[in-house]
Amino acid sequence: MDESKKIDTKVDLHGLPKKEIVELLSGWGYSKYHADCLWTVLYRDHLTALYPFNGLRDDLVAELRKSTTIESLEMVAAINSEDGQTQKVVFRLKDGNSIETVFMRFEGRSTVCVSTQVGCAMGCVFCATGQMGFLRDLTASEIVHQVIEADRYLYMLNAG
Repeated sequence: MDESKKIDTKVDLHGLPKKEIVELLSGWGYSKYHADCLWTVLYRDHLTALYPFNGLRDDLVAELRKSTTIESLEMVAAINSEDGQTQKVVFRLKDGNSIETVFMRFEGRSTVCVSTQVGCAMGCVFCATGQMGFLRDLTASEIVHQVIEADRYLYMLNAG
C-alpha cells in the first residue's frame, strides 16, 4: 500500500469515555487500576502527547504508543476583549478547519464556551461562522481538547 494513503486507525484517547478506556486496556490484559492511572494522567495531568507517561508500566506505554494517539488543537489566533475579561481563541483542527473557543472571566468564576461543530447552519448575516454554513460535528476528542486547553489557560491566568 502507498504509505501516503495509509489511514491512521489509532484511536484518540481523549475521545474515549472512561468505560471504554477500561475495556481497551482490559482487552490488552491490564486491570482497571491501570485504566484509572491512565485516566489520571489524561485529565488531571493534561497529557497532550504519548510521552512521557509518568507512573505507567513501560509495556503498557509501548502498547498505547502503538495503538492510540492524542490529537491536539493548534491555536492560530487569540483575540482579547477591550476589558480583558473575555478571550476568543481560534483553533485549527487536524483536517484544516477552524473553530472558536471563548474564555470569559467573571468575579469569582470563569466560563468557557466550546464549539461542538464546524460552521453553523443558521446563516445569520452578522456572524462569520454562520456565513460559512454547517460543515460537520466535532468529534468527542475535539470537544474535550477545547476543555483541556481552557483549563490550562485558566490555570495560567490564576497562577500568574
